[in-house]
Order: sequence, then structure tokens, then C-alpha cells
Amino acid sequence: METGFNLTLDCFVVPPRNDGMSRFTSHISRLMSHIARLTVIFLSFCISCTKPITMDTGDFDKKIVIEGYIENGDYAWVTLTKNRPFFGPINLENLMDVCLTGDDDVVVIVSDGTMADTLKFEIDPLVLQGKMVWPPVRFKGKKIIGEVGKSYHLTVIHERNEYTATTSIVTPYYADTIWFALEPKEDSLGYIHTIIHDNPNETNYYRYYTKRIGKDYYYTPGIMSLWDDRFFNGMDFEFILWRGRSIEIDYGADDPEDNFFRLGDTVSIKSCMMDRDAYWYWKTLGSRETLSNIRPESAALGVWCGYGAGYHTFVCE
Repeated sequence: METGFNLTLDCFVVPPRNDGMSRFTSHISRLMSHIARLTVIFLSFCISCTKPITMDTGDFDKKIVIEGYIENGDYAWVTLTKNRPFFGPINLENLMDVCLTGDDDVVVIVSDGTMADTLKFEIDPLVLQGKMVWPPVRFKGKKIIGEVGKSYHLTVIHERNEYTATTSIVTPYYADTIWFALEPKEDSLGYIHTIIHDNPNETNYYRYYTKRIGKDYYYTPGIMSLWDDRFFNGMDFEFILWRGRSIEIDYGADDPEDNFFRLGDTVSIKSCMMDRDAYWYWKTLGSRETLSNIRPESAALGVWCGYGAGYHTFVCE
């Protein structure tokens, strides 16, 4: 059993500018403060226990962590990191070492069978705006834009080792009925509801993300945001959307809004469909055996995920 945590990143050739690296270092320092806060909570729990706890850390195998995405209408992007022991030391130096950067021997290529796109290293634009994003750097495509119905092959070469994966972009779903409902005993907080019409002629794998306009700066998945159509194939069903929570805004402090949306929020909803391999990665993530589509599986962790994505802007009223 492996006991490591996954992060991501990668690099190609262009070194970051000095101002970008300064923001990168500042970003890591801010992340450290959040980790310290969570560590205090964990230690408080351990100290409060009257019975000693013995944890089996198991064996740790060093692996590269690949996390890549491509969706309809956008370029591919990939983050690459190195895994770390779950109970290993956490400090600024080894967190920065987790990320593969422009000084590393890395090449990332995405192909659609006709064209090849060598992804370029960049600092995440949100980091340059002072936002907290992890990983703070990535590889971004410049040639191939995702299309529904196509398959995409990923190749990552690092230190003469080659890792590969294939994903596809399936037809997105677009909810045609969306409404906001207050929770009982709440005068301004509630959830977004939607009706989904499932196609009876295929097996479908769903996921959603949300972003509050003016409050959140990236899309995050909500609780129970991943499901398949095993129990409602071909049916119309109602689904409740919980608000996705970001690291910087929601965690490390009490959030009175919890997973709710607030009356008056303008919300961008990202509704995704994916293929079977991508679904089973997310479904098993965090379990004893996460089903990755990266090969060779013995040497890598992570996912290469194609999304058929539909976007909806909705006002909670």
C-alpha cells in the first residue's frame, strides 16, 4: 500500500521571470501557512485521544504525478509533480522541490492523431494575480483545441522515461431546468437544483464544478459532484448542486455559508461528461487502489482527463 500525497507540475524550457518566481515563492509560503493550520488541528485531535495511536506508514515508492486536462473549445494543460511520503517533512524547500520546473528534463506532447502540440511551461496566470493555486505552474498547449468526439494522446518524457495516456471528449450535457431553493430555516442560503435528462442509449459519466462570479477565481467540484447513470439510465432526475469550496477562501477559517449558495449569487456552472477511464480515476481517488489511466501504472500516478464541458450562468433568486 502506498502512502504518499499527490501534487502536480511540469516544465519545458523557458525559465520564469524574476517577478513570477517571487510570486511563486510567496505562493508556496502562503500554502505552508494553511498546512500549518491543518497540522495544528490534526495534532489537537491526536492529543485529545486517551489511547495511543499507532499508524502503519507502509512502503513509499517514488513516482511522477501527472494531472492533465483537455476540454472542448480549449487547449490542453498538464501539471507534473513528484509524490512525497504522507508522513514526511513538509517545509518550503521540499514543497518547491515537488514541482518540476524549467530546469527539469521534461517534454510534454499532446496529439490528436494528425497534429502534435508540444506544451509550454508557464506560471499559472492566477498566481501572477496573487491568487492561491496548487500547483502554481503547468504546461499549456498552443496548437490543439479540444473537439467533441475526438481522442487525444498524451506523452510525457522525464529523465528518459516515457509515460502515456489516451482520453476522449464526449458530448457535453446542458441542463435546461435550473432553479435556486432556500434551505429550511435559512433566509438567504440554499442550493441550486437541476433536472438532467439521461440518454438511455449510452452509459454516461457526470461531474460538475461551480464558480461564484466576483467571489471565486476558479471552478471547484462540490460534494457528491461525480456520478454515473447506473440507477437512472434513460430517466429524468433532479440533482442538487452543492457549492464547490476553494482552498484559500473557504478552508482554514469558519465558513458560515458552508456549502450553500447565497441569494443574489451569480454562479457559473460547469457541467461535464467524461469517458469511463477518467470517471474511474475520480471515483477511486483516495481509495486503496486508485485506477489511473497513465501508463506504465507502476511508475506514475494521476490522470489524463477529457471533459465534454457545458457552461451555464445562473443567478440565485
